[in-house]
Amino acid sequence: MYRVALGEKPPDREELDDHDKGNWPEGLDGKPADPWVHQYLLPLESPSSGEVGSFVTTSFGGRRAVADLCATYAKRAAKSPNCGQPLIKLAVTDMPTKKFGKVPRPLFEIADWDEAASGIEVMPPPAASKNDLDDEIPF
Repeated sequence: MYRVALGEKPPDREELDDHDKGNWPEGLDGKPADPWVHQYLLPLESPSSGEVGSFVTTSFGGRRAVADLCATYAKRAAKSPNCGQPLIKLAVTDMPTKKFGKVPRPLFEIADWDEAASGIEVMPPPAASKNDLDDEIPF
C-alpha cells in the first residue's frame, strides 16, 4: 500500500511477485486474473456516530468517483489550506462506455463542508535528512 497524499508511488508490476499466469485465479471473464490489482481506498467516517469504514474499488467508475472527490477537495484546499473536510453522500451517476452504453457508477456528492475539521493538522511527508542517508551497509 502507498499513500498518494504523501507523494508515494506504487511499485512497477515487474517488481512484484506472482508472474506465472498459470497460478492466477480465474477472473470474471474466465481468463486468469492478476492477483495484484490497483485499488483505490477512501477512508470514511460518519459525522454523527464516528463509525469508520473504507470505500474500496478496483473499477474504472469507482476510481473516477474517488478521483473526482479528491480533485474537488484539492481545488478548495489550494484556495484555503484549512478548508475543512467534505461531508459527502453516496449517489449514482451514469458513465458512458463503448461496450455497454451508459452504466451506473458511484458519485460522492459533497453535501457540505465540516468547518470544525478545519483545524485538523495534516502531517506532511517526512523529509529525509542527510544523516538518514549516511549509514554504513556492511558487505
